[in-house]
Amino acid sequence: MGWQWRKRRVGCCVALVAVTLLLGLIDCAFVDDGEWESSTVRAVEREEENTFMLNQMKKHQDWLGTVADELRDQYSNNNSNDTATTYLAALYLLGGIDVEIDNEMAFRYAQEAAQKGNPMAHALLGFMYATGRGVTEDQTMAVLHYSFAAQGDDPIGLMALGYRHMYRRNLPPMCSTYVHMFRKLSTQVVYGIEMEDALVLPQSKYTRLSEELDWGDSDLTSERDIINYYSFLADTGEVEALVTLGNLFMEGGYGLDRDYEKAYRLFREAADLGDPGGLQGLGRLHEEGLGRPKNLSLAIQLYQMAASGGDPSALNRLGMLHLKGLVTPSGSPISESLTDLTAIQVQQNRQKGVEYLQRAAESGSPHAMVHMGNLIEEGILVDEDTNKAVSYYAAAMTAGLPTALQALADVYVSSPGACSLAAILYKKVAQTGIWGDAILWDAEDFSLEGENYFDRALARYELAAEMGYEVAQSNAAWIYEHRYHDYTKALRYLLMSAEQHTSTGQPENVLRVGGASFHGDSLVRIGDYYYYGKGVNESHQTASTWYKAAAEAGNPEALFYVGWMHHFGVGLPKDLPLAKRYYDLSLVGTPSLTPVILPAILAVLIQLESSGILENIQQAILEHDNALLLFLFGLLALLFMLRKYLLQRQRQRAHHQPQPPPQIHQQEAPHHL
Repeated sequence: MGWQWRKRRVGCCVALVAVTLLLGLIDCAFVDDGEWESSTVRAVEREEENTFMLNQMKKHQDWLGTVADELRDQYSNNNSNDTATTYLAALYLLGGIDVEIDNEMAFRYAQEAAQKGNPMAHALLGFMYATGRGVTEDQTMAVLHYSFAAQGDDPIGLMALGYRHMYRRNLPPMCSTYVHMFRKLSTQVVYGIEMEDALVLPQSKYTRLSEELDWGDSDLTSERDIINYYSFLADTGEVEALVTLGNLFMEGGYGLDRDYEKAYRLFREAADLGDPGGLQGLGRLHEEGLGRPKNLSLAIQLYQMAASGGDPSALNRLGMLHLKGLVTPSGSPISESLTDLTAIQVQQNRQKGVEYLQRAAESGSPHAMVHMGNLIEEGILVDEDTNKAVSYYAAAMTAGLPTALQALADVYVSSPGACSLAAILYKKVAQTGIWGDAILWDAEDFSLEGENYFDRALARYELAAEMGYEVAQSNAAWIYEHRYHDYTKALRYLLMSAEQHTSTGQPENVLRVGGASFHGDSLVRIGDYYYYGKGVNESHQTASTWYKAAAEAGNPEALFYVGWMHHFGVGLPKDLPLAKRYYDLSLVGTPSLTPVILPAILAVLIQLESSGILENIQQAILEHDNALLLFLFGLLALLFMLRKYLLQRQRQRAHHQPQPPPQIHQQEAPHHL
């Protein structure tokens, strides 16, 4: 819902307006031609980005239309092809650029394919029964079809059924059942990593519509922005950008196809500048034979040079090469004339390998941390216990490495009382699979395309919501609220999102897993529903419960709302010092909203001053060390002085002005009676 500030009695609206106008005048007064030019350039770049995204979407949609025609042809020529029938069902169920959603046709094709035993068709039927698309909503039938899909290892069926077991949605919470489902998918994700030392990149952040469309310009960064940013830095000779771009071209991702020649040039430029990361990248290309003849001897030399500079990845590669026996005890590579390495006995040097891996882990390599944990669990490092392995996995988990999450989950799944925690970790890995990306990326494209495509976006978000993706649940709620004004369905998805934040689906039981924080947006929006009575009975007290749950997770919007409620005694006891504390915390989380939050803080301080606590104002200025706070306080003091002066002038004029005689009518009662 974004920061849609309520019509609340903050008590300093006049000061806020004055400050806003004054800051606006100051800002306009100091804008020179260069700044106007830069803003014009940003507008042109934004337009270029929109054009780029539109062209990409049109390419995808043209392909989708071609596939639709081919599927129809396949079905008409051979209606026994259950795969074509299932894809037609999905096409009509989710819609396309030139294909309107037709739930009746989707149900017909899905039912036909399901009768032939197609697992995906059963998953689509489960989704339709769960959401009432094309059929009467029936959760029992939804569970039945999801079960058939899961038995056939369909990802949608496994995710949806596992999620329902996990959160007690029409199914008992049998941990042994849903942990098995999530583990099966997470294993596919981990085995799908092509390179053992695959590059660790920030995971694609799915768009949260409550941020993107409420404000128009959020902190979300497109893939093209990231590439342009690193390209600009690389052109200036920034070695870190050169290495990052080289890794992107070597691994592929962020909209870039693999280009080993470009990767080589970038790594070579960084290496010429003496950067260990460039040397390590060149070593990877030669070790794997990517765009270059495979040359293990040269790769090891490059790794050793990079390791001498402290590169964690190079240390990790040297450690694994020694552990696997691909180098001799002296450290030299084995003869590359031997083409079949498995046919010969190669002496390993585990001690040297462990030394390299330990140095790599200490230098921050998440891959080395996972390897060290594996060595402990396998009994190779006999001096360490399982707790040390867990600490390695937990440290690697912060880098978002799927293998680390999987390894940590493997430890917990066999530990008494830790099944639920293992399931959460397996689920997190499973949600990085391509089955979710394909649905959510399409949903984002349609949601940002315009009003005519929100039905396609909603269908995909609801499907992903059934699979347990929290961001999809939040976005489905947003579309129902803002596009269809269906607050009942919106609240349904918000509660689904909230139950993933809490241990029991109740706001007072915020779930903490491994210290990880979550996005409290859904909790705030549920609080808004109760505050305003949207789809539920209005209850400020219940709203405060949801706000406090989000505030405990550090959501800045919720922190402000809790502070406001304590400030004015709405839904919570009036407590000015506590209100100021929440306002302060909110200010830390959202520095961009300083002009909105600071007046509320000043209002509290003025009330505290009236109670004889003037030192709070001085302390606040010292604590914040904020020139804007001092400016606002001075402006507010100036307004009060001006008001006092005007009141004095008004009283003086009233004193010197002759007063007319009182007119008491005969039937009018005296005023003092």
